[in-house]
Amino acid sequence: MSNSKREDFGYLGKDFQVRLLYQILTDRKYAESIMDIMDANYFEDEFLRKIAITVKNAHEKHEAIPDMNSLEMRLMDSAKDNIQRDFILRQLRHVKEANANDTYWVQERALKFCKQQELKKSVKEIQQIIDKGDIDDYDRCEEILKKALETGDGKDDGIDVFNDMDSVLADDFRKPIKTGIEGLDNCMDGGLSKGELAVILAPFGVGKTTMITKIANSAKNQELNVLQIFFEDNPKVIQRKHLACWSGVNLNDLKFHKDELKDIAEKKGAEKGQLKLKKFPSDGTTIPHIKQYIKKQIAQGFRPDIVLVDYIDCIQSSKAFKDSWDAEGNVMRQFETMLAELDMAG
Repeated sequence: MSNSKREDFGYLGKDFQVRLLYQILTDRKYAESIMDIMDANYFEDEFLRKIAITVKNAHEKHEAIPDMNSLEMRLMDSAKDNIQRDFILRQLRHVKEANANDTYWVQERALKFCKQQELKKSVKEIQQIIDKGDIDDYDRCEEILKKALETGDGKDDGIDVFNDMDSVLADDFRKPIKTGIEGLDNCMDGGLSKGELAVILAPFGVGKTTMITKIANSAKNQELNVLQIFFEDNPKVIQRKHLACWSGVNLNDLKFHKDELKDIAEKKGAEKGQLKLKKFPSDGTTIPHIKQYIKKQIAQGFRPDIVLVDYIDCIQSSKAFKDSWDAEGNVMRQFETMLAELDMAG
């Protein structure tokens, strides 16, 4: 705890500052809420401060939060020499590899700190006005305080109903992702669009995992990034199902077509889009855990267009409920919110 007055992030430690930069770079919504009130000088380390300055400059000049690759290019372009480049790259690597645990605590703590600093500045300004003794300046004091209390509350004030009519009226405004099941795609107006959630309801053992795998396989064929999450199956079982989808070879006969399947796998692997399989533990996994994992993947360059979860009953609610139905509803709402925030189909 290097700063007893708590005028920068130093009292929270270097690891906190690294995690905060990771959150800013991977969570655009959060970044927008804190960017205007976050001073780069709040970062104690010289090179973390350099990263923060670069992010703020990009936000102010281009109204955008750079991704990791873009940030690295900006930093390398502004570095004075190779020694500075090495130090900056070392710190940026720490940011890329930051632990994503306690996401909400890090975000909330940093936002409260920045809002408190804004409040301190406002109180100082108000005190100077009061010291002058002009009663007519009361309204001005009230306005200064009100503005300080409202900082960091986000910029989403809604949109005008007539905003961006060309996009609204475009034929492909949804840009649906085909499931690969013709009848289903016809019923869903072409498939599943980003921000939309589909739920498959079926009894045990009728093929939910096979159907999920088929949808994931079809999305990969459309050269999209796909994340397939499961809890109970062996990853090799899922891999075999994908090979069967691509080759048309029966699952039980895959061993007789090894060379052919290796060629198919090499060809598919070289195509655009990535299909990533991730097994989570069926005990204790929550939507925030999944969200943290996805944000980590995004920071490393893999941004899913669609995420498939097999199955939702294995996800625990991050809040306690007396009724299991309430808990399941909470999980579903969190999942849907995550899809909208990260711009994915689910």
